[in-house]
Amino acid sequence: MKYRAEIDGLRAVAIIPVLMFHAGFQSFGGGFIGVDVFFVISGYLITGIIFSEIQAGTYSIWKFYERRARRILPALFAMCLACLIPAWIWLLPQEFEGFSASLLSVIGFGSNMYFWSETGYFDTAGGLKPLLHTWSLAVEEQFYIVLPLVLWLLRRWTATSIASIIALLCLASLGLAQYWSVVDPEANFYLLPSRFWELGIGALIALVWRDRGVPKTWADEALAMLGLTAIISAALVFDAATPTPSAFTLLPVFGTALTIMFASSATLVGKLLSLRPLVAVGLISYSLYLWHQPLFAFARIRMIDGVGDWMSYAILIVVFPIAYVSWRFVEQPFRGRNLVWSPGLAFLTIAPLTALIGIGVLGLATGGLPARLDNRVIELAAWAKDKNRLADKCHSSPLRAIPLASACDYGTPAPHRIALLGDSHANQLAPLMAAELKAHAAGMLQMTFAGCLPAPGYYRSDRQDDCDQFNIEVRNYLLAHAEIDTVILNARWTAKLVGTSFDNGEGPIADTAIAYAIPIGAPLSFALSPDRIPAVGAIYRKAVQTLLDAGKKVVLIYPEPEAGWDVPTYLARKTLYRQPVPETLSTSYQRFKDWNRPTYEQFDLLADHPNLLRLKPEDIFCNAPLKDRCVNELDGKLLYFDDDHFSTVGVKLLAKHIAAEMQTRGWLK
Repeated sequence: MKYRAEIDGLRAVAIIPVLMFHAGFQSFGGGFIGVDVFFVISGYLITGIIFSEIQAGTYSIWKFYERRARRILPALFAMCLACLIPAWIWLLPQEFEGFSASLLSVIGFGSNMYFWSETGYFDTAGGLKPLLHTWSLAVEEQFYIVLPLVLWLLRRWTATSIASIIALLCLASLGLAQYWSVVDPEANFYLLPSRFWELGIGALIALVWRDRGVPKTWADEALAMLGLTAIISAALVFDAATPTPSAFTLLPVFGTALTIMFASSATLVGKLLSLRPLVAVGLISYSLYLWHQPLFAFARIRMIDGVGDWMSYAILIVVFPIAYVSWRFVEQPFRGRNLVWSPGLAFLTIAPLTALIGIGVLGLATGGLPARLDNRVIELAAWAKDKNRLADKCHSSPLRAIPLASACDYGTPAPHRIALLGDSHANQLAPLMAAELKAHAAGMLQMTFAGCLPAPGYYRSDRQDDCDQFNIEVRNYLLAHAEIDTVILNARWTAKLVGTSFDNGEGPIADTAIAYAIPIGAPLSFALSPDRIPAVGAIYRKAVQTLLDAGKKVVLIYPEPEAGWDVPTYLARKTLYRQPVPETLSTSYQRFKDWNRPTYEQFDLLADHPNLLRLKPEDIFCNAPLKDRCVNELDGKLLYFDDDHFSTVGVKLLAKHIAAEMQTRGWLK
């Protein structure tokens, strides 16, 4: 296949937004589309090479896989080996265990499936995963396990006939991507079936556009410019709320297709993309992609108080020489056809692979090799596991909906006359709340759903749930069961009301991916409307009022104080890095009040009612233990297992307070 300098320039256009996006620059909120551009380019180049060899009668599946191995594996293994050193020094046990699992998945080209399986509610933020970016390599390699075989089996077909089959598969894949973007965004992002169409578009170009030559007409100029503009626009306009892949992704994908098809060396765009600086960046784009994520991830891990813009700029500068060295001394030698198999080469291949597999297996088998670290670090990090052990059995999620008829019943031997509704905060509260109620001869049903506020009538801006249907079913169930006379409502109300995570102003923000709550029937654009908060607040209040009107007693738990930083990780890292920590970790009470003010204002609009108990967790955790502060720990025990969920210590304090207030009202014996 004839070399096209403009394709290397297009690779530069793809990688630069990815780098800027992972650096955290908001102007490149859609920089992730660079991966979509790479998929189209890859589909075009590889299919073109394979089909040309088939036509020439020189095609060999084994030689194809050998070329892919030479192209992909050396630099990939070098990057993974380099990651072992900072991972060994800086990763906490649970993090090293995850790193070990991701290492093994990378070697098996299944990292997309691994990271998909790890996208649970409490999963580590993507920015702290050194190998997260390898998911796209896995998608490509899975595609290329199938494509060479298919093209070989159909080698007697015409290019047009093969293209027709691929076009149908692309349509099916795009339809699946659009469907999954609503019902299962994580699977949609990571898995091949919903990504096939992006690689397939590139394959189609290679099959039907390969003999066009190098024309130069006004249409070529216009379409090439349109394609490049589409790619750049997507990188600048898209953001984390844009469903990916989906119909929206047609913009960068078809922009890439138009650029490949019409930006020949005779057009203005082709000449622009062929400029030596862009071509140079394109040539090292694979190594740039490999090395940038570990650099950013380990910088964020090591600089616990936050990576400033200066560090992001520094990494962006440093990654280029690192990528050049990787390209020049790792990629290029192994890609050279004059490099033949020898005992020395066998050692260079097998030894790193053995080391990576060995570390991966050891890390998994030992729970993250805790022996690397001091006991105090291990003790603090272990608080991250202080979660509700019944979550898998009792807590619903989009992938595991628990029928209300099978809701966890904490009533035995007492009758279940109390229901606990809410999201993961309510789930964490459930066992200890049930224990407190049991002491008062009252049973409890748990009806919780991950990321779901207990208020029918809204959807999430990331379209990532079946929340409204669950809420409707819960409401109908409660209204139909008179024996349930009390309902406890507990959720992370503020995050979805204001669409941001809590920033304590004193350290790194642990949780940044927050979805807006949007009223059912309102468009996605309503997320940024000034009318959204009052509209969502009305939905919150209606949920409460509906229960009151039905004669239920309602315990409305106002927002729980959040820490902002991941408390176990923050303290463990401070200890690991031998940095000073306060005697009692805490955050600003004023910050808590400012962030939660919209929720308080909306809840306070509810009229007082004899069956409404307003309960404010701030009364326990803020201003009393420490003046003007909200505590994250008490007597050396951590109150959180992450940045916003209480540990069992924190939950026990809250549960006792709720039960005491209910007893004061005469709602408990």
